[in-house]
Amino acid sequence: MNEINLKLERDLQVFYRSVWSPFCPGRSLADCPTEQAEQLREEIRQLFLKRIPKSEIIKEINQKYNQEMLSEPQGVHVLVSLVPLGVFFIIALLIFKKTLRYRNR
Repeated sequence: MNEINLKLERDLQVFYRSVWSPFCPGRSLADCPTEQAEQLREEIRQLFLKRIPKSEIIKEINQKYNQEMLSEPQGVHVLVSLVPLGVFFIIALLIFKKTLRYRNR
């Protein structure tokens, strides 16, 4: 396999992991073992080979299967998903500081 094919395969695998499967609820397209998912992966492969932008591929899949396909948070959703993590770290830091202060007494 040449370098271009390897890059294509890597890009496809990343893409398959970044979208939900319309055939296996809660699973990425990469993890769905059904024949329909395999057919969709091949369809996406052909679109990649035609150099169709990823955003257009997602839009087309969304229209075809009438569902939101992105499995990764995008844009503002990333911020919303990171807020609980930030709150956790702040609380952990405060507890750590309190523990240090208590030990130094």
